[in-house]
Amino acid sequence: MSKSEIKAYREKEKKKMKEKTKAKQKQRKGKQEQESDTESEEEDVSLILTPDYEEFYFPCNKWLDSKEDDRKTERQLKCKKKQLHYKGGINPGNYYKNDYGI
Repeated sequence: MSKSEIKAYREKEKKKMKEKTKAKQKQRKGKQEQESDTESEEEDVSLILTPDYEEFYFPCNKWLDSKEDDRKTERQLKCKKKQLHYKGGINPGNYYKNDYGI
């Protein structure tokens, strides 16, 4: 290859590299615009809290033993209390404040 051919080849390669970087920049700009669009959409979305676990309280106040009290081992109990537990504690207000800065 002659010097002029090498120079022409290098120029072509430089142009290719410039085109690639321009294409990447366009892609980045497009992604940033999409992200900004989704951010504005996210502002309209409400946050739904789901509890980590639930706790139920069934007071019995009797022995469940065949040799004690009325000797029953089975009882039908009514739920007196249901409590939901969230990530930040029982109160969902703490959940918002700690994790989302609200």
